[in-house]
Amino acid sequence: MLQHLPSLQHLHVDEDGLETIVPTVDLHDLVKFSPTPFSLKCLSWFSYGLSLNAEKFARFIDDQPLLEQLFIPNLHIPSMRSGAQPIGIRRSSLEGLRVLHISIRMAPSFFFGRHITHLKIDSAADVSYSTWQALDTDALRSVVVCVLECIQLEYFTSSLAPCMPNLERLQLAPLYVPTVTMLCRSAEMGTTKLRHLRFTDPWRRDGRARNTLSEGVAIAFAAIPSLCCISLDTGYVTDSTSNFFPTYDFFFGTTTPVRLRARDFPPPQWWQDWEEGFDPVSGSEELASTSALSRMSPGQFIMFNSPS
Repeated sequence: MLQHLPSLQHLHVDEDGLETIVPTVDLHDLVKFSPTPFSLKCLSWFSYGLSLNAEKFARFIDDQPLLEQLFIPNLHIPSMRSGAQPIGIRRSSLEGLRVLHISIRMAPSFFFGRHITHLKIDSAADVSYSTWQALDTDALRSVVVCVLECIQLEYFTSSLAPCMPNLERLQLAPLYVPTVTMLCRSAEMGTTKLRHLRFTDPWRRDGRARNTLSEGVAIAFAAIPSLCCISLDTGYVTDSTSNFFPTYDFFFGTTTPVRLRARDFPPPQWWQDWEEGFDPVSGSEELASTSALSRMSPGQFIMFNSPS
């Protein structure tokens, strides 16, 4: 079917059938013809169960010179799990790649020589330091937005953060580290352009007391002069149609939080604006949230454009 779509620019494959733009296909159907008759700008592959041949997939990527966004966190290549070398994508490929969502085991194959500005890496608790050390740290210099899941805080602050001089937005989900500790240790990151720092803390969300965060928030703002906003996830709220909207406590330069929820469903994606598209949570906090927002000067509310 795809060989008859020469104008195809965005391809989203979802095995579960949710938000699927095209019917679920085996990736071998994409790579059995070369060169491909289309030039993608965005490829999203969220299929868990289908595996593919590394060499064929590399050739498919090599045939996509216009690719700007690549979302492949669930891409399954059996040879990668057996310890083989990264798949052989040409160094000259993916020159325009700017947005990348990938697993840590696949990341080395896509990092070398790239100029990625928006990066999300999925990991797991059993991933070793050596897996992270395989990353091309020179490629991190262009990263402006970074989201890292299940990473050791010590490794990030000592080895990865110094390699990101242009980092403006950072979301971390460190392993086994209390939120207050993460905030207090933010000075160790050594970042000079960071504007928004976000922590996701699903294991300790319910037991987190707001008054225990004040000290950590104050230390973070004092340690990073460029920092304008800190946000901490606080779970989800639902509407009448059972859609889920994430909520966050936003700290706009002060230790007094403003609880906001995403305005639309689906909520903004990780590579899009982190401050835009949120409203005060209705209920007892609404008046306080609205008042806090009204007191903010324009310079306190930083707008980030999604990648062009």
